[in-house]
Amino acid sequence: MRNYILKRFLLLLFLLVTVSSLVFFLVHLVPGDPVLTILGEGASIEDIERVKQELNLDKPIIQQYLDFTKNLADLSFGKSLFTNRAVSRSILIYLPNTLYLALAAMLLALVISFPPGVWAALKGDTHRAVDASVTFLSSVGLAIPNFFLGPLLIIIFSLELGWLPVSGSEGVEYIILPAVTLAASMSAFLTRIIRNSVSMELQKPYVLLARAKGLTEFQIFRKHLLKNAMIPIMTVIGLQLGALLTGTIITETIFSWQGIGSLLVTSIHRRDYPMVQGIIVFITFVYLILSFLVDLSYFFFDPRTRHEIKNQ
Repeated sequence: MRNYILKRFLLLLFLLVTVSSLVFFLVHLVPGDPVLTILGEGASIEDIERVKQELNLDKPIIQQYLDFTKNLADLSFGKSLFTNRAVSRSILIYLPNTLYLALAAMLLALVISFPPGVWAALKGDTHRAVDASVTFLSSVGLAIPNFFLGPLLIIIFSLELGWLPVSGSEGVEYIILPAVTLAASMSAFLTRIIRNSVSMELQKPYVLLARAKGLTEFQIFRKHLLKNAMIPIMTVIGLQLGALLTGTIITETIFSWQGIGSLLVTSIHRRDYPMVQGIIVFITFVYLILSFLVDLSYFFFDPRTRHEIKNQ
C-alpha cells in the first residue's frame, strides 16, 4: 500500500510540474501586452518601460519561468499585475463561492440521477418504456450546453416569472439557477453511468446466488449490489467534481457569480499572467488530488484492488 501511494504521489507531482510549465509558456504566447492594458494604448514609451521593470516583465522568459517555479514552491503563485496582491490570497477569497456552487450542483445532480438510473437498471428488462424514457431524457440533458441553458433559465424564471434573481452571489436564492445549469448535464451523464453500472452488476453470478438464498430484491441491492456498483460511480463523481471547477467558468460568467471562474475570465481579459497561471495550476492541482483520492478509494471499496496492490 505504501509503495502504491508513493508511486501515485510521484506521478501527481510529475503531472503538476508538466502542466504548470505548459501553462506558463502558453499564457505568454497569448497576444496582447498587460502593460498596455494597465496604462492604456496612449501610454508613453518611458511609462511602459517603467511599469515593465516594476512588474519584472522586462526579464528574459527563462528568468520569468524560474521566478514562476519559485512562486509555485512557496504556494504564493506570484502577485497579480493589477492588484499587487498574492495570487493565492485572491484564489482563497473567491474559492468559497466556487466550492459552494460546485457542491450544490453535485448534490443536486446526485439527487436527480440516482432514482432514475437505478430504476431504469432494475426495471429495464421488464419495462422497456422505462429504460427508453430515462435514456432519452439523459440524452436531452447531455445535448443542452450550459451557455444555452443558463440564459434560457434566466429568461424563464427571472425575466418572465420573476421568481429568482438574474445574477449575483449575495444569498441562497442566487445559487439556484447556476446550480441547476451545472447539474443538468452532469445528472444526465451520471444517470447513464448509474444505470449501466447497476445493470452490469445485476448480471453477476452473486446476484443469482443471493436470489437463490431467498433474499429480496431490496436486500440484494442494499447489501451486495450497491457497494459493487458504486466503484465506477465513485470514479465518475470524483472526476466530475474536479471538472466542475472548470465547468463553473462559463456558468459563473453568465450569472455574474463571484468565483474563481469569473476571476479567471477577468484575468484573461486583463492579460494578468500570474493570476491566470495561478488559477489554472490550482484547478489542475485540485483535479489531480481528487483523482488521487478516487484511486485510493478503490482500496476500501474493492477487495480485488486490495489484493492486487498487496501483490505488487
